Amino acid sequence: RELDETPLEFCIRQGWREEISTMLVIDFLIQNRDRHGANIEVLKSRMDKKMRMAPLFDHGLTFAFDCHNDNELSQFNVFEDRPIQSFVGGRSSYENLRLIEDKDCIKLPEFDAKLKRILFEDLEGVVSKLWKDTIWDILIERRKLYEDFCNSR
Repeated sequence: RELDETPLEFCIRQGWREEISTMLVIDFLIQNRDRHGANIEVLKSRMDKKMRMAPLFDHGLTFAFDCHNDNELSQFNVFEDRPIQSFVGGRSSYENLRLIEDKDCIKLPEFDAKLKRILFEDLEGVVSKLWKDTIWDILIERRKLYEDFCNSR
């Protein structure tokens, strides 16, 4: 980075604005609270020495990860803005959306029954119906919030 350059400014200068915007949207949708500096990486080509952002990884602190039983899960508030660790943004996923420029708002696919089937296809017997329903509710409600954000600009 250059002197006094923020991580976000560095990423934009490298030409990664779209990748950063996508990351912020995904993290907002899944309520990822763990995007610190070690969870955002850069890959450098040995051949041409070009750098690019690595694919997103480490999504362990997402959705309702801190609920330990169905009772806690049934009280989970999908709208709550829980504190996050964000290398390129702040401690609020709502505030981090404001880092996305209008032109970088991403058109999301439909969140329909087919997508739900695909997402939860191999989780039968692994997580309860309540967990699957809660995760789906998080995605649906936070998608609406994201679309409202994009449409209000």
